[in-house]
Amino acid sequence: MKNFVKNLKSSLFGALIITFIVFSFLGLINLIKIDLDFMNPLQDAFSDFDLTDLYYSHFRDSYKDASKVENELDIVLVNIGYLNRFETAQLINIINEGKPKVIGIDVFYEGDKEPKMDSALEASFVATDNLVLVSDIIIDSTTADTKLKAVKMGKSSLERFITHASLGFANFDTQGTQFDFVTFRSFYPKAKFKDSEVHFFPIKIVEKYKPEFAKKFLDRNNNKEFINFSGSVFFKFLGENVTSAEPIYPAFDWLDIVDEFTFEKHEFFDPMVFKDKIVLMGFMGPDMLTPDFEDRRITPFNKNYIGRATPDMYGVIAHANIISMILNEDYINEMGFWGNLLMSIFFCYITTALFSFIYLTSDFWYDGLVLVFQFLVALAVLTLVVYAFDWYRYKIDFTLSIFSIILSGFFVELYYGLVTKIIYKSRIKKVEKQENYEAD
Repeated sequence: MKNFVKNLKSSLFGALIITFIVFSFLGLINLIKIDLDFMNPLQDAFSDFDLTDLYYSHFRDSYKDASKVENELDIVLVNIGYLNRFETAQLINIINEGKPKVIGIDVFYEGDKEPKMDSALEASFVATDNLVLVSDIIIDSTTADTKLKAVKMGKSSLERFITHASLGFANFDTQGTQFDFVTFRSFYPKAKFKDSEVHFFPIKIVEKYKPEFAKKFLDRNNNKEFINFSGSVFFKFLGENVTSAEPIYPAFDWLDIVDEFTFEKHEFFDPMVFKDKIVLMGFMGPDMLTPDFEDRRITPFNKNYIGRATPDMYGVIAHANIISMILNEDYINEMGFWGNLLMSIFFCYITTALFSFIYLTSDFWYDGLVLVFQFLVALAVLTLVVYAFDWYRYKIDFTLSIFSIILSGFFVELYYGLVTKIIYKSRIKKVEKQENYEAD
């Protein structure tokens, strides 16, 4: 019993020192920023991976909350394909017959076209009560870490069009375009343009639809927000091997609304399906039966979560998901840097204390037992991350915890097999020297 208590105390004390060494080593590696070229292929495959992607692609349950389903049904998507401005105007006029609450158009109308087309489109915009168009922003890199990013305005539609609409920037928070196979997970809710504040496209739409929900979301005052994806619309060409997203949003192809040749309203189409709804118009293929990669994004719903290749969601549907998140007040919260650091230190300390005790009491079985416990503790951390996201929509960065757990076994051996022996040896020499001095 005395040996047990002695070894336990030694393990707890040693774990403090080893944990300090582990995080000092990780800090040094981060400071030096070692570039391992031979690891580049592996880094490329995993660089865009996030553990919460497993939740969306494999573990997420179907929607069961009736109130949330109702909010999704209030968002109606309309595919405009490759319609020209006159044809788009015809489509908007028919939608307006149903008296929607807001129309958001995820398309840029740059440059002058034929006067007849431009006049028709402008007239349809004038007839729309609450219209939101997209703009583009260029982020000032010198303010990358500030709470409110300073921006310059990039492209937008012609002045004659935006005069009759509100603008919301449509940039997602990524380091590339859809052609770079980057997963779209987050966005900037707001930015600073000159002396005014500009808002993200979906937020601008919610401001027109239910302003109190937009205000509550913006009052979170987060520099960046993660998208809590809800689902998609039905596409026959997107099979279950590509996406796990359920078709939850009502959607119409332009061919469902107007005649392909006359562009008159279909006889049996009732525009009242748009009454008091949010109508999102954008590109979802030439038609909704024909696959197209233009403006398609990779999202966490993608089944191929490592080394992704096939984009699974059009940009306008991603905007619909953000609107759902705001209306449902189903936000994603993220653990900050200090929270992640404290959690990592805690797991590292518990792990090193356990390994230290095994080393001191079962030296013969140490290597095998350490591998088993490393796997079990790492699995526990990963499970915690997934379930924290599932139950509380709380996003935790597990990277530091996993690295510290992996390194802890090595540093336990280094500490007890080398450091303590060097200290013990120096103490023996000091005692011997003292005894020799006294004998003289």
